[in-house]
Amino acid sequence: MPEGRGREEELASIFEPVLLRTRLERTVTPADVEARGGMSAAEIGDVMHAFGFPPPGAEEPTFTPAEAEAFVELGKLRKVWPQALTIQLARLYGRTLGRVADAELQAFRRYSLPAVEGEDGDRAAMLERVQAAFERLLPIADPLLVGVHRRWVEHELGQTAAFQAEIDEDVARVPGALEVSFLFCDLKDFTHYAALHGDAAAIAVIDQFFDVVTSARGDRGRLVKSLGDGAMLVYDQPADAVAAGSRVIDAVRGRDIPGVHASVHHGVAIAREGDYFGSAVNLAARLLAVAARDELVATRPVVERADEFSWEPIGERTVRGVESLVEVFRLRD
Repeated sequence: MPEGRGREEELASIFEPVLLRTRLERTVTPADVEARGGMSAAEIGDVMHAFGFPPPGAEEPTFTPAEAEAFVELGKLRKVWPQALTIQLARLYGRTLGRVADAELQAFRRYSLPAVEGEDGDRAAMLERVQAAFERLLPIADPLLVGVHRRWVEHELGQTAAFQAEIDEDVARVPGALEVSFLFCDLKDFTHYAALHGDAAAIAVIDQFFDVVTSARGDRGRLVKSLGDGAMLVYDQPADAVAAGSRVIDAVRGRDIPGVHASVHHGVAIAREGDYFGSAVNLAARLLAVAARDELVATRPVVERADEFSWEPIGERTVRGVESLVEVFRLRD
C-alpha cells in the first residue's frame, strides 16, 4: 500500500470514533417527522438529495432530535416557505458547506498535523494527540457557523431596508428579479505570474488579494463568489460598486504582485440560490477584458448613476456574448 494512502486510512481510523458519537445521536426517521406533521418522507428525501446526500429510507434513522425538529417546522410552514425554496437553499448549503468541510480538513492536514507530529517521535502518542485535537476542533464550528449565518441575515435585512431596489414592472413579474450593480475584479496576468514565480507564490498572492477584497468591499457589498484569481460582488447602488472597485485597485497598486483590474455594470438580474443570472451578469463579467492593469471600466448605466466620479469615455467595444457594441468608460484617478 502506498505510504500516502496508508496515512490517509490511519487518519480516517482516528477521526472515525469522533464522528461516530454524532452519528449515534441520529435516531429519528423521516417517517417519525412525517407523523409529527412535518415534511413527508418523500419531501425529506428530496431535501437531502439537494444537500448532496443519498435520500434516506422512510424508516431509516437519519436525524438528531434537533435536526428532526427543523424538518417538522419546515413542514408546518409550507404556506410561507414552500418546498421549492427549501430545495434551493439546500443546494446552496450543500455546495457551500461541502467546500467548507474540505477546506477544514485540508487546513487540519497542512497546519495542525505538522505541529502535533513534530512534538516527539512516538507515533502512538502522536495519533492520540491528533484525535484529541480533532475532537475539540470539530464542535467549535457549529456555534461559529450559526453565529456567522445570523449576522449575515441581519446584514442583508439591513441592506434591503436601507436600499430598496427599483424594479421595472415588466421585470418584477419574474421571480427573483433585482436591479443591482455588479463588480468584477481580478488579478491581471495572474497566470503568467504563477508560471514565473511558482505555485506557493501564486497562492500567497491570491490570499493577499482576497484579504484586500474583504476589507475594501465596504458595508454595502456582498461577495457573491470567488473566481479563482478573481471575485464577483453585488451592490444596490452603482456608486458603492465603483468606490469598492477603486479601493481594491488602490490597495494592490504598487505592490510587487499582479495588479487588479475591475468592471462594473448596472442592470436587472435573477437572484437564485445565492447567485445571480442573466445578461447583466454576463456583460459585467466579460467587460473585465477591456480593463488594463489598475483600471476600472464601466457601462453607461453606471456612469449616469455614479456621476460623482470622473469618467473618461473610451468608445464602443465588442464584448463577447453581447450582440451590440457596448459604450465603455474608464474611471479617472
